Amino acid sequence: MKNFKWIILGIVMLVVGYGIGYVWQALPIISGFGAKDLCTCVFLNGRDADEVIKQELGSGLLRYGSFELNRADSTVTGTVFGLAQRKAIYRKGLGCTLVAGISEEELRAQKVNLYTMKPLNQDTIPWPMGNISSITIDTGIYVTVLKEALDFAFTETDSAGPINTRAVVIVYDGKIIAERYAKGYDEYSRHMGWSMTKSITNAITGILTKDGRMRVFDPAPVPQWQNDDRKK
Repeated sequence: MKNFKWIILGIVMLVVGYGIGYVWQALPIISGFGAKDLCTCVFLNGRDADEVIKQELGSGLLRYGSFELNRADSTVTGTVFGLAQRKAIYRKGLGCTLVAGISEEELRAQKVNLYTMKPLNQDTIPWPMGNISSITIDTGIYVTVLKEALDFAFTETDSAGPINTRAVVIVYDGKIIAERYAKGYDEYSRHMGWSMTKSITNAITGILTKDGRMRVFDPAPVPQWQNDDRKK
């Protein structure tokens, strides 16, 4: 009986130890994710901080985080119950960066050669490189079906788990045939893509490779990379 109690006590201690370790590792993820998210949404996208905290950081484990926005030095600091402090800083032309591995001073002192694009009037260039986009509906596509699809994407059915759709753009045969945006967003709004960005980029890369228009093992023809040792 005594051995059984020791076994139970050992199991309990293992479970508690695992739980503490898991939480300790999760705390900086919560504070770091939230700091980076809030920093990008406010300083890069121009969104209201309170709105971001409510919509982006108000559910799941993120709701346990506390985030302080400092417009004077363009930073956001995140903590969880006062622990696991993480800071994200905004640098013009580079966006928001989570301070990790080096100090904030070292990060700010980095010299980065920013690529300067030639000034273009995107209103004179066809989509997708520019803003000219004549929305036309082919006879084979039903307007009603498109409207139903957009309505479905923006309809909230569960208040406890809202989908928070921000934008839907439907492209067919190289043309935008339907688009809709949530309140406060438009065609110029920037969005946090996360894994969606990665997936779409991979899909486009695969299509271009399949069509013979890209060779992924060839050096990238980017002039700014030619003097970089990693160009190969």
